[in-house]
Amino acid sequence: MVKQIINGQRSMQKKSSASFNLTDSFLYFSEKNMEDFFYDSLIYICEHDERGAFGLVINQPLKLTTKKLFKSLQLNANTLVHDLDRVMQGGPVDVDKVFVLHGQQSASDASSKLLENLYLSTDAEILKRITKQADTTFKVFLGYCGWGANQLDEEFNEGVWEVIKTSQERIFDAKPSQLVDTISKELGYNLREISKGNNQTH
Repeated sequence: MVKQIINGQRSMQKKSSASFNLTDSFLYFSEKNMEDFFYDSLIYICEHDERGAFGLVINQPLKLTTKKLFKSLQLNANTLVHDLDRVMQGGPVDVDKVFVLHGQQSASDASSKLLENLYLSTDAEILKRITKQADTTFKVFLGYCGWGANQLDEEFNEGVWEVIKTSQERIFDAKPSQLVDTISKELGYNLREISKGNNQTH
């Protein structure tokens, strides 16, 4: 379970009254306040249950490249890691902590399985494994998004989030800053024109 690798998450015990589960969904923030951390953010929900929810922002790249991160950790990135691959701003919680979404080939006993070929790791060893393998299906994040019991459910009911069902491959998109435009075209409407309170599940 995801909660096993996030410090403090097991303290969430209050039962959720929600009849839906947003695990493996994308959430788009419908608020228009540019000062809000989540403005224009697209979040992948790794887990959502009665204890709360955990997710990662997938469309907000930092200036820090993956190669520079590897170098700062004294790791030699394999030649298949592109120079322009960026570390992502995963969320406002634990912003100095590294989270990695990756495929099965890089998984270890410390990895948390989300889907058949999607894993989450926070152990530093995962970066060493990635540098030694040809498998480049991974994305590195600093920080994460967390909700307590019922919190995400209440925000959804208030119309804060547009919920989108789409391919998990979007997580590893080579152009994350263009994801909102790409998914908008797939849906047939502009996500940025959604107003709060008109949220839907697609």
